[in-house]
Formats: sequence, C-alpha cells, structure tokens
Amino acid sequence: VICTHTFENCVNFNQPVDLGSAKNCAYMFEYCNSFNQPIKIPDNCENAYWMLYGCNNFDSNITIGNDINNLAYGLQNLYKFNSKLILGNNINNMYYAFAYWTNFNQPIKIPDNCRDAAYAFEYCYNLNSPITIGNNVGNVYYAFYGCSNFNAPVTIGNNVGNCYDMFKFSAMYGSGYSFDNIFNSPVTIGSDINDISFLLNSRAAFNSKVIIGNNINNCAYFFNYCTNFNNTVILGDNYNNCAYMFSCCFNFNQPIHIPTNIKNFDGMFQNCQVFNQPINIPDDA
Repeated sequence: VICTHTFENCVNFNQPVDLGSAKNCAYMFEYCNSFNQPIKIPDNCENAYWMLYGCNNFDSNITIGNDINNLAYGLQNLYKFNSKLILGNNINNMYYAFAYWTNFNQPIKIPDNCRDAAYAFEYCYNLNSPITIGNNVGNVYYAFYGCSNFNAPVTIGNNVGNCYDMFKFSAMYGSGYSFDNIFNSPVTIGSDINDISFLLNSRAAFNSKVIIGNNINNCAYFFNYCTNFNNTVILGDNYNNCAYMFSCCFNFNQPIHIPTNIKNFDGMFQNCQVFNQPINIPDDA
C-alpha cells in the first residue's frame, strides 16, 4: 500500500487514520498543521520519510512498529510534542527523525539493531530524561546535538558503532571552546564499541562516575576539558586509542587502570595538573 503525500498540506485535517499495513507513508501528513491524532506506523513499513514533518501542533501518542526501514526526518519539527513515544525494534534509519522536538522530555531508548540514529534528537532543548542506546546500534554520532538542558543518566549497550561527540552542545567558535555547564550524570558504556571519542568533551560541570567496558577501539579526548572532573573511572581492557583521553581535566586525581593491549595513549593525561597516582603500563602496551 502506498500512501505518499495523501494529506499533504491539508491544513485543517484532524481525523483518526488507521495506516493498516501501509508500506510507504512518506510525506503523508506533511504540513497538516491541525493534525493531532494518535499515530501508529505499522510493522515492516519501508518508508516514513517526512511523514509528519511540520505538523506544528501535533501532541498525541506515537507508536513506531518493528522492522521499519526509513524513518529519516519522518517526525521532525513537532515543536509541541511531549506525549508517549513507543519505538519498536530493528528500525534501520532514524537520521534526524525527531529533531527539533523542542518541548519533548521523555525517557529514550534507541532500539537494538538501529543502523543510523545520527542527529535523531537534535535540538530537543528540553530533553532531560534518561537515555539508553541499545545493542548493535550502528551510528549515533551527534544524536543529541544541542540538547542544551540535558542532565540525566546515559547507558550505551554492547557492540555499538559510532558514538562520536554524541552529546555535542556547540561547536568550537573562533579560537575558543564553548562549555556545557549543566551535564553531570552517570555514564555507563558497554563492550565492543567502535568510537566514543569526544563523548564528554567540554563538559565543565561533569563530575560523575563513568564505567566503560572491554574492547574499545577509540576513546580519544573522551573527557577532554572536563575541567572539574574528579570521580571514579572504571576502564576495561583491550583499548586501541586513548590519546588525550583526560586532556585538560585540571582537577582529576583518581586511580586509573591502563587497559591491556592499549595501542595509543599519547597525551592521555596532558594538563591534568593535580594528577598524582601510580600508573601501571601493561607489558603488551
């Protein structure tokens, strides 16, 4: 069943719609500014691209089924939305899917086996609820870019690909950094992770416990410029790149385990001005 563009620009439309087993719902309710009815995207839907884009008054429950191929940009710009969001499993593409939900503040789990959730919740300014990244998730870089009020626990599952700068607040401007002075909640990261570099970069307020599992490819600059950080860090083994991991953590002075099989720890404690703990460099480093 193909339902593309069905109600596009029907600015007064506000009736319940049962999508049945629709396979292609792209642009279906685009710019339906009055639409505010619960929606269920059916299992095995192949395309929900821009499905509710620009439904500026939408604030009803959303259920997203299992085995969805393309949800990219699908629900972007629902500025008023803060109702229940249910995400199924095996959603392939959530690129920018929920960006600019500026009123949204509900717990989030990026489902297992999601291939791409980059920028998924970009500029959800009011988001301040726990976040879980499921197992076998491919790409979540910049997933919570600009969520400037976020300060809740973060859990990342196992076998996750790219989490580079996942919570990036703002880019470098000119010759200086812009710091996040809010985030200070525990972070737990599983094993078999490809890239968690810059994950807590420039979190000036951060001073919570961090646990990172085994088999980490890249955690370079993980705590870079966490200027007040001085809490417990539990690291596993088999790390590839820890370069500048604690760079400019001016107050950090906690015991630290150097992972076995570490390949690069260049500048790992650079500018940790009060750091004075015994270090055991593994024989296989």
